[in-house]
Amino acid sequence: MTVDEALILIKKAGGDRYFNTVREIVFRQSWQGESYGKIARDYDYNEGYVKDTGYRLWSFLSEIFGEKVTKNNLHLVLKRYQQQQQNLARLAATTALPHGRENAIAPIAHNLPVRHCTAFQERNSELSQLSEWLGDYCTYPWMGIEGVAGAGKTTLALELAYRCLGAAVPPVEAIAFVSAQSHYRTPHGAIARLKPDRTLADILRALAQTLNLTQLSAADFETLYDGVKTHLRQHRTLLILDRWESFTEPEQILAFLYDLPLTVKAIVTSRQPLLSVKLSLSLLPYTQILPLVV
Repeated sequence: MTVDEALILIKKAGGDRYFNTVREIVFRQSWQGESYGKIARDYDYNEGYVKDTGYRLWSFLSEIFGEKVTKNNLHLVLKRYQQQQQNLARLAATTALPHGRENAIAPIAHNLPVRHCTAFQERNSELSQLSEWLGDYCTYPWMGIEGVAGAGKTTLALELAYRCLGAAVPPVEAIAFVSAQSHYRTPHGAIARLKPDRTLADILRALAQTLNLTQLSAADFETLYDGVKTHLRQHRTLLILDRWESFTEPEQILAFLYDLPLTVKAIVTSRQPLLSVKLSLSLLPYTQILPLVV
């Protein structure tokens, strides 16, 4: 990757209005491995000013890319981000739309919750694996994300979903998020949810709402089940089931997962081992967890 390619990547990621003459000089010269002292001498700047510009630049890039960016790891972070974007674009390009929908690229329908953190750290390897799994070339329909409480299972699943929303060519047409968690975890403590979704009927209603099947809102269970499945066959969908151990009908829900059409991929977060294809998360060090919860 050249320095010009790196700058284009940054600007596409949201940094188009950040760069001025000095910041671009610091970025370009840092990319080439030059020291702050040499940059200051070559461009007739105060070295302290150059260092402060660099500090602010790396902080800005850390916010954009969701991991700590420094002068020393700049190449690695940009290359990793480029690979993630290529993975999403590749799986979108190789995922065929159902017959008659070839030109029907539209914004992803979703019911995702609002994110309370924008900086996502230390899970880029797992995100790459999830992006590859989401493609048609990976035929296994489920992916488990397992780990102890606080390991970041839900955060990881939502990060994948939000990156799908931001992809130039979305890899899916719909994303349904169904959580059985009884509380929201916030920087101010736990807040009880008004209505956790814990049954198969709850999952079906969430899918119907996401797919805009308003005619099924008051349908009986059998009609709801058949209607949702029929529409799922026509839409590439990512289904996220959060907090598996809190769902009250695990056998029925598992049977539903087995019966899903090939157009659907499902992520299941759980504290206990459940699926054979899975990512196992360990707790991050406290200094890396903190930015996710404040």
